[in-house]
Amino acid sequence: MSRIKLILAVCIMFIMIHNSSASSESLGELKEKGVYIIEEQSFVTNFESWGKVKFISGVMDEKMLFFIVDQEGSILYQLPEFSGNDWLFHEIRAISFKDVNNDKLKDIIIIADVITGVGREGAIPFPICNIYFQQKGGFKRINTLDDQINDASKNKDIKMVLEFTKDKVDYINKLLENTK
Repeated sequence: MSRIKLILAVCIMFIMIHNSSASSESLGELKEKGVYIIEEQSFVTNFESWGKVKFISGVMDEKMLFFIVDQEGSILYQLPEFSGNDWLFHEIRAISFKDVNNDKLKDIIIIADVITGVGREGAIPFPICNIYFQQKGGFKRINTLDDQINDASKNKDIKMVLEFTKDKVDYINKLLENTK
């Protein structure tokens, strides 16, 4: 087999594997299932693993859902569950795409306001922050880091989160290595 045929065969196999691993579900099907898309918190962006895509924020049954969608509206990836889903969704305060751990891959910082819905102060919103670190083919949360940010109340805005994490890059990268 010539080199060109071999390269072509490998490329075709890569495309077939890539297409089969992508979700066959579309944005329209999500809406049919009852997912409300938060348009003002959905953005066109560029991720190193996917190129130009749309980051979609959604809510279903008071729980936040986040997706990476291609130009045709097919879901490429659903982010791991947001820890704020332990409470009731109130609103998304901020979303930012920054390289938090200096690995040259854009990460996602999400700050959402949630409520407990219980007790005298149950309707008072409070912020929860999660950082999703881009990895090859997906994103990963570090629960202990998210807990540290939230416990220290460094979750009011993106600037606070970045300030809190800027001296913790080595620590973050060690945690990412240990959670593989």
